[in-house]
Amino acid sequence: MVQGGHETYIRNSFLGQRITASRSPDERKFSGVGISLMGNNAITDVVIFSAAVGIAVTGQANILTGVHCYNKATGFGGVGIKLKLGGLTQTRSIGCYLDYTAIVAEILQTFLRWRLWHKSFLIIVDADYSLCLP
Repeated sequence: MVQGGHETYIRNSFLGQRITASRSPDERKFSGVGISLMGNNAITDVVIFSAAVGIAVTGQANILTGVHCYNKATGFGGVGIKLKLGGLTQTRSIGCYLDYTAIVAEILQTFLRWRLWHKSFLIIVDADYSLCLP
């Protein structure tokens, strides 16, 4: 857990609750969190291989680059990256690979503006779900 840190940098790491090799018969029992971020941190080239939640983000101004989450599969109740954010926060995810896991975003305030990249175009969706031009 990175709490109260400022520009903490986690890189080139393999993190997990248990040592696993490929398929684990205990995957449904994984209950931990690989990394918990509470603001203004960078995660680069990190692999989360066994946990219920790969990365939990509750603070602002984080960047996740080259993260590979193959923790507990979403079909078993796991989450690759969990965003629980409020206010005007920015968390960027660049080049991350979620292997049978998902991103779950819980937005705690009414202001919401998503920028979604799909192939070669950008889609922006406001809180009222109206489509905006970039």
